[in-house]
Amino acid sequence: MEFKKFNKEKVDLVSYVKRYCEEHDNIFIMVATDSQCSGNKTYFATVVALYDEGDGEHGHGAHVISRAWNTRRYKKTEIFDRMMAETEASIEVAKCMKDSGIKVGCIDIDISPDEGDGSNVAFAPARGWVEAEGFECRWKTLCPLSTSTADKVVRR
Repeated sequence: MEFKKFNKEKVDLVSYVKRYCEEHDNIFIMVATDSQCSGNKTYFATVVALYDEGDGEHGHGAHVISRAWNTRRYKKTEIFDRMMAETEASIEVAKCMKDSGIKVGCIDIDISPDEGDGSNVAFAPARGWVEAEGFECRWKTLCPLSTSTADKVVRR
């Protein structure tokens, strides 16, 4: 699976993450996907954040790789489908790493648990899916690093 570093260099997901984790101690891996509708397309970006937890008290930041793609535009009435497409993309990446022996710390979903938010219609199913696949699930307000980075990538 091909990803890119922020300098646009292409890397293979599994070999890059394995090498990075061998070279650095205490890496916590987070996966997140965000999407943005613009024109007649929906743009998606999945990020893998390799967070250096440091000595446990003081972290040392994160190294991020990403992949981006686009598809047909999701209508406003298809918010559930778009949120589930984001969730599916993150699960696909996390499973690819897990199947290759890489420990994934969590999948962060950019979905609100608040009933007044439009994305909430997908909260319970997305969370349940992530957890059923054996991953820890975090959501809006609990996962600012990976979801805000995915947001930045998708808006490029």
